[in-house]
Amino acid sequence: ILGLQAPIELASVTHSVYLINRIPTPILGNKCPYQLLYNCLSNLTQHKVFGSLCFSSTLASHRTKFDLRATRCVFLGYKSGTKGYIVYDLKTRELSVSRNVIFHENIFPYQPLFLWSLLITLLHKLS
Repeated sequence: ILGLQAPIELASVTHSVYLINRIPTPILGNKCPYQLLYNCLSNLTQHKVFGSLCFSSTLASHRTKFDLRATRCVFLGYKSGTKGYIVYDLKTRELSVSRNVIFHENIFPYQPLFLWSLLITLLHKLS
């Protein structure tokens, strides 16, 4: 995720910590930190792929008959204390939290940008 804004880079670090805290480790006797802290297993069924394309539903009260029912977004993580997902709206470039999200976990809107910057980095190292 090179060249993106600071809130998105912060979301990537936060999402990484979220996942690390839910992965079992041999140091803790093959238990995860979440399990030791809350004395229960974490729910692994809700995990989604970071940076994947998703569509966040727009509120019915804020749209007219011809408005789109969902906005195209990028999944950035989970909102602490809620059941909502943190998404980045590709059109308005704003962060929001939504519960009604449809995921396309095999499509990555920023993948070409990442591959292009990786190619440039490799070319600079070769020259």
